[in-house]
Amino acid sequence: PVIEEIHVKLGVEAITLAWALLLGATLGGNLTYIGASANVVAVRNLEEHGYRVSFYDFVKLSIPFNTVSVVTGWILYEILWVLS
Repeated sequence: PVIEEIHVKLGVEAITLAWALLLGATLGGNLTYIGASANVVAVRNLEEHGYRVSFYDFVKLSIPFNTVSVVTGWILYEILWVLS
């Protein structure tokens, strides 16, 4: 419902906003360990087994994976929606 309302006000296609929300919420949440519940659980398990994971260490390791994920998502978006 939010996307349907915003796309009219901005003059942007709803599917474009849906993809932006999908990429931002799904991939962006994995950049930090507080951004996704699975990351919180993983860091907690590591700490219970004696490994310390700082916020900075997590972000430093997640940036390459997120970069690949975002670029892949963008390429798929271009192929599936823009070029078709």
